Amino acid sequence: IVGTIATVSVVSRSSNEPTKVASQKLSLGQKFLLDLDYEKAVAEFNAVIEIEPRNVDAYIGLADAYIGLGDEEKAIEALEKGYEATSNEAIKKKLDELKNPEETTVETTAPEVTTTAEVTTMPENERIQTYYDDDGSYYISEYDEKRNLIKQSYYTAEGEFFDYIIFEYDEKGNMIKESCYNTDGTFKYYYIFEYNEKGEGIKDYRYNADGTLDCYWINEYDKNNTLVKWSSYSSNGTFSGYSVIEYYDDGSTKSQITYCSDGRIYAEDYYEYGEYWGWYCRMDLSRL
Repeated sequence: IVGTIATVSVVSRSSNEPTKVASQKLSLGQKFLLDLDYEKAVAEFNAVIEIEPRNVDAYIGLADAYIGLGDEEKAIEALEKGYEATSNEAIKKKLDELKNPEETTVETTAPEVTTTAEVTTMPENERIQTYYDDDGSYYISEYDEKRNLIKQSYYTAEGEFFDYIIFEYDEKGNMIKESCYNTDGTFKYYYIFEYNEKGEGIKDYRYNADGTLDCYWINEYDKNNTLVKWSSYSSNGTFSGYSVIEYYDDGSTKSQITYCSDGRIYAEDYYEYGEYWGWYCRMDLSRL
């Protein structure tokens, strides 16, 4: 990953934005899976894998979606990729079942039956997972039995614990609150998320530790429930910038261009995929 890092509070999203987006897309993918809307589920699970290449739930969900579409070959391919990235036994077990159907009683002609159990139940021994960044730093994710991300703890490459985040959900499985704390348990800030009847996150609010509103974002989606734009506003409603997101034909993110309120480009993010996931960012440092 090559990039230039800068911070402009009125335009930039949370430093934990990829994690939040991945969790939201995972929940949306599982919703589409339960609704038997397999093509949309494929797009959402692929998006999660782009952000978190070691997300076990995303690989399993992707395989189930492909099974629902009747494409067992792609399901096997997704699981093989997932096992290579994670070495997770649940992925391997599902992969073995697909490759050796005569050794299991699972009905591949009715994937929705097995899908429901797998999406709603997560084995207790898999509910704590560790993800590493290229610089050696890492975070530990904790999940509940419904595979919802409920806590993330962050560590430096030297193993020093520096903060953690608690996630809360509504009865539909939508993430409605994200609270960030210092290592001593003192409150740093929190986010509140609003959704429409389609399950799309339409508005995000960021609050300071004292409960005052810091800023907020309004999200826009296309007809396929895909996030294509978000606009940023300060606490008093002043428009401060926006970002436009483009995708490849397979649903993976192609680019995200962020603009200042005066229309000038603040940041350009480009994504490429292959054997290794790549990201490149250019930022207008004169805005600092």
